[in-house]
Amino acid sequence: MKKTLAILILAASTAAFGSEDRATPEMCKRALTQTNDSLDTARGTVKKNLAGGYITQANYDEAMKMLSLVEGKLEMQQCLGSSGRDLEVYRCLSRYGDFMGCLKG
Repeated sequence: MKKTLAILILAASTAAFGSEDRATPEMCKRALTQTNDSLDTARGTVKKNLAGGYITQANYDEAMKMLSLVEGKLEMQQCLGSSGRDLEVYRCLSRYGDFMGCLKG
């Protein structure tokens, strides 16, 4: 029973996050969805900081530009064909959606 459960957990994990050497469509979809949600949250925070007077208009413009750059670099086909460091980034994004942490390393 324990062995069967371990195999099922491993299979589910591989389907959701990709195998060691390639990305799966499920992993890529999750990576893009999680990251887009995280980017939306970041945009909202930047807007609130501007409205609250915590950042200048120039800071706001720069932050929004950087967030758009991140969003523009993440694509399904790129994820599916990724390898090496890029694959690790997409795998991290699919698990955590933390674009700042995943892209940092």
